[in-house]
Amino acid sequence: MTHELKCDARWFDAVWRREKTHELRRADRPYRMGDELRLIEMDDGKPTGRVLSCGVGHILTHEDFPAGLQPGYAVLSLTGVIGAYRSWPDIAASGWEADA
Repeated sequence: MTHELKCDARWFDAVWRREKTHELRRADRPYRMGDELRLIEMDDGKPTGRVLSCGVGHILTHEDFPAGLQPGYAVLSLTGVIGAYRSWPDIAASGWEADA
């Protein structure tokens, strides 16, 4: 399953550089190991057009660590950052054309 999630620009860059290897998120979706996260970079509440994909590894929940996580939250381990790219509508709108 693929989950599209907003991600603040400062955290997006840290994931892209592989310095940030986890996401703390509300457990409001059925996250599972092996799922894909599509992180959409946001700056001042607006999408920048940059998107990256990564996998979900281990999932830590309140049930696993009640002393450290509030109910309703989970820590998702990020695996295999695929890369940051601009979404196609943004690329097309910029006038970019592929080499012939």
